[in-house]
Amino acid sequence: MSKYTLEFKMKIVNEYLEGNYSYKDLASMNGLNHSIIVRWVQRAKINGMSALASKKAKRSFSGQDKVNILDYMLTNGLSFNETGAHFDVEPSLIYQWKRKFDEHGIDALQAKRGRPSKQMIKKKAIPKNKLDALKQENLELKQQLQTAKMELAVSKKLEALAIKKRRRKNNLPK
Repeated sequence: MSKYTLEFKMKIVNEYLEGNYSYKDLASMNGLNHSIIVRWVQRAKINGMSALASKKAKRSFSGQDKVNILDYMLTNGLSFNETGAHFDVEPSLIYQWKRKFDEHGIDALQAKRGRPSKQMIKKKAIPKNKLDALKQENLELKQQLQTAKMELAVSKKLEALAIKKRRRKNNLPK
């Protein structure tokens, strides 16, 4: 639901267009920010009073639509508000597109909604001889690891025996 009714927006726009009040006067009288009124008036001038109605469904824009809107804005030197009024798009949405385009390029404007489609990825078949070679290498590495573990255990045991022997030697009377 829209924050402001269509009747309220039309009343504000008509008061401005009749020349009775300025943007700031209308804003202070109705407790609004003047930029909202500017946006309403621009939309009404370009697209008619029907443009003030709240949108029932979200519009989706293709990447090409976004590029075209940004191109139009930059080519004609328009502001976000003016461009939004021309295409009946929220200026904040155009600003987001511009920021994404500036930061990440044209690819950032493509729709990325939903789960990415699953693509059938074929596993690369490893040649039989290569598979055998990998199995053999794996077996050799396991044997090397086992040998290293045994050597470490033997060296720890020898060190423990040497420490024990020194303690006995130091504790015995002369």
